[in-house]
Amino acid sequence: MNFSFIPFLGLLQEKISQWALPSIKRKEIYSLKEISMFSEQLNMFSPSPILYTDQKEKNIVAHITKETHAYNRNNITRTQAYYEFFIRNQEVHWSFLAHIVSRNGGYFMTDLMSSYLKDFLSDSQIKRYFLFLERSNAFIFQDAFPQLLLYEFSKRIGKPLFHLLSAFHVSSFMQPFWNEFYLKKNSNGITVAMIVNEQYMLEERVIKGIYHSTSLLQELPYKLQENLGFTTIFIPYKVSKKYRYRLSGKTVREFEQVKKRIELGKELYQILFEEPYISETIRFAHHYPHSGSRSDYWDFMFSKVENDHEKLFSPALESVWEDVTHQYTKKVDWFQQKNIDVLSFFNELPEVTTYDLTAVALRHYLLYNALDHITES
Repeated sequence: MNFSFIPFLGLLQEKISQWALPSIKRKEIYSLKEISMFSEQLNMFSPSPILYTDQKEKNIVAHITKETHAYNRNNITRTQAYYEFFIRNQEVHWSFLAHIVSRNGGYFMTDLMSSYLKDFLSDSQIKRYFLFLERSNAFIFQDAFPQLLLYEFSKRIGKPLFHLLSAFHVSSFMQPFWNEFYLKKNSNGITVAMIVNEQYMLEERVIKGIYHSTSLLQELPYKLQENLGFTTIFIPYKVSKKYRYRLSGKTVREFEQVKKRIELGKELYQILFEEPYISETIRFAHHYPHSGSRSDYWDFMFSKVENDHEKLFSPALESVWEDVTHQYTKKVDWFQQKNIDVLSFFNELPEVTTYDLTAVALRHYLLYNALDHITES
């Protein structure tokens, strides 16, 4: 590929230098009294068998199981399912956060087959990293989407149904948080509860359960990707309708540490729902359905077409990866009494600074361009 700086001319006219976004202030999640209440409930809680009160509840569980299976086909269908749920239930902020993070998961998957990375990894490494990303994406959906649908059914029939969470092997940790959210609609609280639950579930069922260690995350090629920016979570936003999308977000560092992933999730949540940018990000999700290609957000730099010599090749996910069938066999509950200290995550949402990554993304693009040039040479 020839180096082309044509795309940068338009960006320079838009004052490409890093936008001085204001710091996002800390926010309370729950009061000390509420955290104490959750502590008491979780200390008394023990896993219980599935208890149906009538045939209607059995039908609801069967319907949710069917819907989850249908949407858990691949990264594209999962990402769209999160978005559609959020549009129907906009008080459940986690579903839109999951949509954005899942989009980025798709970008990481297609990066592995892009013109700028593919030749730097062996076929076995590419397949291994893809399977790790795919399994993580699928296991989170398998655990989280039934929770979302159970909440939606609870709204529809006018009573909480969260005693049915155990039917989907969801941790007992989540029941008091969903019951509280059903009554009080504390969006911050249920979002952080979902972040904590999904990351500990991922740790137990995928990182330890399937890989038996974090060796994959310590290998040089994974660290190479991390340092080259292939593990940065980008959130498209606009400062004005007349400009192109800029990118905010954070970089995933030390992914192997569950507490780091939770703190990252809280930061991303702060950034995503910051006013007034959230409305433009929702508009982006509506107008640009997820394809897995980075051309979704910057089509003047990336292309789904491999022989487009003016742009970097970033393929659509379904054109380079086939669907994978997963076995969700490890269903142990990660939450035990010894984990009660996780309630410390509910003290507050953190202050966030320096989260506009537009200039960072441009530096990444120049580097990808160089890598692409090297592979052609």
